[in-house]
Amino acid sequence: MAGPLSGSTRPAATVVRVAGLAVLSLAIVTAPAFGALRFQKYQKTIEGEPVAVFVARDDGHEPRTDWVSLGAGSYPTAGLSVPEMAARAAAAVAVNANFYREDAPGQQEPIGLVVHEGKILAVPARSYPSAGVIEGTLQWDKVELRARAGRKDAGGDARLSKLCRVNSPPPSEDCVSLWTRPLENLGHAIYFAGAPAGLSQGRFEFKASAHGNWALQWTKSKYKAAKNAVLVLDIRLNGARLGEKWQKVTEAVSGSHVLTPENTMPSITHSWALSRQPRTMLGADKEGGTWVAVFDGRRENSKGVSLKDGWEFLHRNIAATWALNLDGGGSSTMIYEGRLVNKPSDTYLRAVAVGFGAKVK
Repeated sequence: MAGPLSGSTRPAATVVRVAGLAVLSLAIVTAPAFGALRFQKYQKTIEGEPVAVFVARDDGHEPRTDWVSLGAGSYPTAGLSVPEMAARAAAAVAVNANFYREDAPGQQEPIGLVVHEGKILAVPARSYPSAGVIEGTLQWDKVELRARAGRKDAGGDARLSKLCRVNSPPPSEDCVSLWTRPLENLGHAIYFAGAPAGLSQGRFEFKASAHGNWALQWTKSKYKAAKNAVLVLDIRLNGARLGEKWQKVTEAVSGSHVLTPENTMPSITHSWALSRQPRTMLGADKEGGTWVAVFDGRRENSKGVSLKDGWEFLHRNIAATWALNLDGGGSSTMIYEGRLVNKPSDTYLRAVAVGFGAKVK
């Protein structure tokens, strides 16, 4: 989905037809071979309409799973279907995750934070809360990137400005942009050799080079040629709830809303959030376990849910303590032990930018 309010066109090369896949018919509860995950299918009447709900979760008392972000690993991307993501990562369960933009066919960019193996693959977005694995536990928060960048002067002192853009030009005189996939002949920029994929948190120094794969870009008035400059990056994630604990995050994705028994962040006001739609959510339960859920919609025997009704179902039926709403609509897909368990509302499995899933230890 290009954002919460609209869909986007997917190239035919990324489409896998549902007709070519076996849709699983399951009992109410299914345990996998290793007992690390439980799968539950519900057929319920919610606010007077039928809804099929699919939930996979681990055991909070003795978790034997690693929850990870899934996807291509760098952006922009043509995207992958959720089955492709699960197969590549050997994930026992997988769902779609972040909303995304697709400004041109095959050029998907996640909206909000994506972290994989400790590397920041996409930076936080304003008003999009995140969920991340911190010291083995899934936590939610409103996360921001606190970063500075610049170069050392002749005396060795670091002259740092706010890092306010990643992979787009600086919008004002008092900030600098970082390009992790710099264009050729990028104006007012100094190139250097960066990591192949993703940003690491911390403070780093780099030597400028003629043809590096990363670049720092200034506005014209701030840029000065620095042939042998030492470049400095200081990158940290910080959460409104958990603060500097986000510097220990290993995996993370983002969504549109966090729902808890106390409130919803941000407030639910848009029609797409109030109406019945297919939904994908993730969160934690009262035992400390992690779960993912898909609500089917746009079909006769499953009409979908509003955000509020989806949250209330999960809170009541699986003791969810919080939920993060992920991309929904035709993107909503769940794979469990290599099988498609829900019925996506499109006639094909969408290629999406990011997924989230569990690998059995």
